[in-house]
Amino acid sequence: MIGTDFLYSILPLTLGQASGQEQGQGGGLGGLGGMLPLILIVVVMYFLMIRPQRKRQKAHQEMVTALKTGDEVVTSGGIYGTVSGVDE
Repeated sequence: MIGTDFLYSILPLTLGQASGQEQGQGGGLGGLGGMLPLILIVVVMYFLMIRPQRKRQKAHQEMVTALKTGDEVVTSGGIYGTVSGVDE
């Protein structure tokens, strides 16, 4: 059986550690540490998905604006055709 003197000597140590953790006195990165994975995911998603899509859209828009009457084109469905007129 554990003596009461031992319990009374340990009790303040455990209570002090628990109250220190509740008040945020543990060091570390705090709120930034919790947000870091989310920020990293957004950055990776930008470079792997959003940026290449914008490049493709820009190239497509340049190609469409460069079309003129008489150009031969192929649609995404595979139909061949000739541009007969261009409207803004």
